[in-house]
Amino acid sequence: MEWIILNKINQDWVSILLFSNLILLSLTKSRYNRKFLSFFKSIDPSVYFNNYGNNFFLNTLFGIYVFSFSMVNVSLFLIFILKSYDLLNGSKFQFLILFSFLQIIGFLSYIFGKTLGSFFGYNREILIYNFNKLRLIFRISILIFVILIVHHFYFLNNYIFLKILFFFAIAAYYFNSSVIIFNFLRTINQGKIYFILYLCTLKITPWVYVYWLIKNI
Repeated sequence: MEWIILNKINQDWVSILLFSNLILLSLTKSRYNRKFLSFFKSIDPSVYFNNYGNNFFLNTLFGIYVFSFSMVNVSLFLIFILKSYDLLNGSKFQFLILFSFLQIIGFLSYIFGKTLGSFFGYNREILIYNFNKLRLIFRISILIFVILIVHHFYFLNNYIFLKILFFFAIAAYYFNSSVIIFNFLRTINQGKIYFILYLCTLKITPWVYVYWLIKNI
């Protein structure tokens, strides 16, 4: 099996991508060991901010590493799923387009959310929401990463395994995301309608883009 894996790494971009993402995860864990473990565990965001500061998203590379690792996994997972239904051919170009879009959406959602939080005086609340959201995405992306490795190296020509776990991953994400949103909305009073519109746009836009990707590429 080791020889098969080595051959695959040398032959196709998906293997190289998975291997590179594993290196990124290892480097992040090595460089930010305590911060990484605290972020991944079920720690209170307030405790985390007291230990590591409030602005880890942009002021350090930790948030960028975590988000990039997660978006690689999510993008590749979606590409595989769409390919399994013959909606895309699963090319490297399609992956790069989807990955770039999700990165941009993530950055813009952070900026817009922070702007709304500053305008209505909910900086702390929006920070906690962003923290919980990113942690949820990262946790699920770890599971997706394992699924992708198992699928690519053991079930490459069989998408049943991938399809079943895809629906479990989607259900887990939206259930936990709903809990995070509910807890966030409970903490705010002013401008709640604007935050609801912001959150709805954030949840719908990626799927609109996926539909566009299917129709145009």
